[in-house]
Amino acid sequence: MADGLYIGMSGAVARSEQLDAIADGLSNAQTPGYKAERPAFSTILARTGGSARSYVAAVATQVDGRAGPLETTGNALDITPQAGAYLAVRTPSGQISYTRSGRMTLDAQGQLSVAGGLVLGQSGEPIRVPAKETPTIGKDGVVSAEGLELDRLALFNLSGPLEHTSGSLYRARSVEPVDPAQSGVHVGALELGNYTALEAAVGMVTAQRSFESSMQVIETYKKIDDRANELGRVK
Repeated sequence: MADGLYIGMSGAVARSEQLDAIADGLSNAQTPGYKAERPAFSTILARTGGSARSYVAAVATQVDGRAGPLETTGNALDITPQAGAYLAVRTPSGQISYTRSGRMTLDAQGQLSVAGGLVLGQSGEPIRVPAKETPTIGKDGVVSAEGLELDRLALFNLSGPLEHTSGSLYRARSVEPVDPAQSGVHVGALELGNYTALEAAVGMVTAQRSFESSMQVIETYKKIDDRANELGRVK
């Protein structure tokens, strides 16, 4: 009866991973630029002892690239790239990643930062604001301070499967530059995470029921094994 136990265990493990993904998406529903991750399942056919058994497993994780809802903040340094474009940022390790998070701040060196990285301009370098000056961002992506144009936001279209690097930072197989003057940015608004509470609630109920069913399968086969062992004992 061991095969039945393993089938139940494979289902429970897969649904456990799904529950973890749902919980992660729900906890980041208010995180600007966050994209939910969804596990992909596959049925694996295994042949043991002359018979075939089907097992289920989470074989990959896919990033959901859909846009999240917009929240108006009125903050001059909160922006959302239009037409699905991504900001380019340089991470502390020196790597280039991309994000839809537009909650910008100034670091100690006066550089625009977002999602744990430095915001890159079309110059290819981080955008630095002169000391004691307040930056503004135009709808065309131009970053200015005291009427002086400092740089223009570097925006990119990402295509192909997204790869989650950290937080709300991502990479993709294909990256194409976008002209901010044509696509534009929405100033004073943020794109939140794309996993809603309603979607999470429905997914949680479905995954939880499947998990409980798998656990019942495990318990049933365990009782059958125990009963078989009792019958097989020599009295």
